[in-house]
Amino acid sequence: MSQGNDEEHTLCPAEEIPVNGVRVFPLGRHGIGVFNIEGRFYALSNRCPHAGAPVCHGTITGTTRYRGGYDMDWVREGEILQCPWHAWQFEIATGRSLTRPAWAVKTYPVWVENGYLVVRLTSSGRPATEESV
Repeated sequence: MSQGNDEEHTLCPAEEIPVNGVRVFPLGRHGIGVFNIEGRFYALSNRCPHAGAPVCHGTITGTTRYRGGYDMDWVREGEILQCPWHAWQFEIATGRSLTRPAWAVKTYPVWVENGYLVVRLTSSGRPATEESV
């Protein structure tokens, strides 16, 4: 299944990735982690931009929000991926780093087709752009 310079890969039945779970697939140079967050699927490169860790093997967690003074809240449970090497935090939905917002884990379009997960990569292994989707 190819579209221009894009490559589409059928991965597995969507039901094989449990809600709030992840599965890493051997695609591209570092692998692709597919996350099922409350029934929505997200695909991220399995490489942390900070030090190259296999980021998709990290913890799915939440984060803290500063409220002022000594007040903090625990927020966004299940939306954050914490890198296993240095605890950098990334939004699963966007790949954006909470630790250093200018950095991000590469993301890839992923969807369910006939009950199976499909991910789209470009032939260079870079994520497909919005224009190519």
